[in-house]
Amino acid sequence: CFRIFARNSNMESLLQSESSQLRRIRGGGGQKRLSHQQKLFGTNFDLIQNAKIAVVGAGGIGCELLKNLVMTGFKNIEVIDLDTIEVSNLNRQFLFRRKHVGSSKAEIAKLSVEEFNPDAHVIAHHGNIKDAKFSPEYFKEFDLVLNALDNLSARRHVNRLCLAEEVSLIESGTQGYLGQVGVIKKGKTECYECQTKQTPVTFPVCTIRDTPDKPIHCIAWAKLMYEVLFGPSDDENVLVDLKLEAEAKEDKQSYARRIFSHLFESAIQDRLDRKDDEEGWGFSTPPEVLALSELLNQMECADENSGNSLSHQTVLSLPETVKEFLNSVEEIINSGHSGELVFDKDDNMAMRFVSTASNLRMENYHIDRLSQFEIKGIAGNIVHAIATTNAICAGIIVLEAIKVITGRFEDCRQYWIRSVGPKCIQPATLEPPNKQCWVCQKSKIDLTCDIRKFTVKQLFEDVLKRRLGMIRPSVDLQRGDVENFICEDLDDWSGNARWRDDFFKKPLSHEAVKIQHATLLTADDESQRFSINILVLDYPGMEVEEGEDEFIIGSKFGDLPSIGDGRSEANGTGSDSGEPTVDVTAPGTSDAPVLLDDQENEDDEIEIIDDPSVKSCGSKRSLSPQRDENCSSRKKVKH
Repeated sequence: CFRIFARNSNMESLLQSESSQLRRIRGGGGQKRLSHQQKLFGTNFDLIQNAKIAVVGAGGIGCELLKNLVMTGFKNIEVIDLDTIEVSNLNRQFLFRRKHVGSSKAEIAKLSVEEFNPDAHVIAHHGNIKDAKFSPEYFKEFDLVLNALDNLSARRHVNRLCLAEEVSLIESGTQGYLGQVGVIKKGKTECYECQTKQTPVTFPVCTIRDTPDKPIHCIAWAKLMYEVLFGPSDDENVLVDLKLEAEAKEDKQSYARRIFSHLFESAIQDRLDRKDDEEGWGFSTPPEVLALSELLNQMECADENSGNSLSHQTVLSLPETVKEFLNSVEEIINSGHSGELVFDKDDNMAMRFVSTASNLRMENYHIDRLSQFEIKGIAGNIVHAIATTNAICAGIIVLEAIKVITGRFEDCRQYWIRSVGPKCIQPATLEPPNKQCWVCQKSKIDLTCDIRKFTVKQLFEDVLKRRLGMIRPSVDLQRGDVENFICEDLDDWSGNARWRDDFFKKPLSHEAVKIQHATLLTADDESQRFSINILVLDYPGMEVEEGEDEFIIGSKFGDLPSIGDGRSEANGTGSDSGEPTVDVTAPGTSDAPVLLDDQENEDDEIEIIDDPSVKSCGSKRSLSPQRDENCSSRKKVKH
């Protein structure tokens, strides 16, 4: 089960030979192929074949894992994944082919692995693991759950369901050459939430609009501009004021040039004029206007075939970048889809515009330009995955699964996959539960806020959903003879959404809400079988910086508990207070160990990715450390 498929160039022929062999022995029920496993495991082989396994995720790790499971002898498997197959998946998710693009990952993975072992019974579910049908009762039917997920929110959810039903869980993830695998068993080991997880860094929108100093800021700006200029009307887009419509009878070349002048010349000059009128530039370097008339003259010296022959891994010269930008705008106009486009990293037309627009903005702000390959990695939240790392990780998962199923839990270990030192796989003893964990140990947490300002809606959206990862929370208040029950379900409001919405706008201190200082709340989420006690601590006049949360998890005088921020979870939204912010997550792919999922952002928040590998190839030039003082909320970032 520890076979590592490192040579992807031979994968197609390998699969064909495997399928041919399986067809030849199909009359024997496929058992001939597993005869060596029977000899290896002896009487334990029946335990493996009869075990019921749930695999959550059919991406980079999930594909390798499903293949390993059926080739080891596991026969009863259910796989859950909400994604469909994209072209960018094909380099490492070897169960898929180009003809499968657009199809369900779970369903195609099922069909592919059944070719490896015809006796395997695999059930595919194309859906979100948070859907009501994947309830605690659903998970109770399994002997073991294997996570191959790509986001923090879903991992939290599965962790809680497995704890609720006391089902063993194997958690895993990879990121480039790094990876980890660990077994979670209630009462015996740490759960997934016993330790703090990596959290987003938040940049104010003023950074994206006016003071970028990293490639990521310019790429986020370019993605927004693509949809402002060529997408459906969206008043929520933070750059909507920069929209530029084509004039009547204006040809596409003139329109492309006018867009260039608008974004990289006029807008920058306006920025310079505003700053000069305010306080000057101090020690920071002012942006540079890109004059199109001068650049058009330089373009004559650029390679005539730059748009067709230049490698995507080449950093273009400034004249080449200008030419590519103008050509990309004309290409979009010629497509006939202007007005309905949405950014997609696998759309070459979109990437051509975003890569050139972001590079031109980098030139405006004295940031080293990047290749289209590097920009695509950032724009698509991609850390280029290593297929071998996924294979190693999947092999370890199955080895640990065999230990759990055959009753050898004491032999289970936490494994780290690293590219440093003589050993790439480093085992460690599984840690016991963290006594301070508010998930598996049910410890109480403190919520500090100004109850005269903090609303019921903020309690539900920002605290219970975003920070604590609940899906469908409710709150029960009991203080002496005072009782109150609050939930979002319209049935509890006699179907009247207006009553509910009005109530949720009230501050916690309102007489109808009945929350006072030192009130103990019990928050429940039946969909997760999860409950937590929250002690509300009043902090009159609590001051927060722009863009920061209006609450603290923990006493204002005490240490914060080990809770990941969880900002931008799938069912959460950003704070509605202060300066709008931009969330920047850790580098992530469908195989990353500690990640956040795509958010449903409220107001002016954007999810982008800060790739450490980019910092070495896109550094700021001639920038004073005091530059951050130019934006009052510049340093108000969340970690």
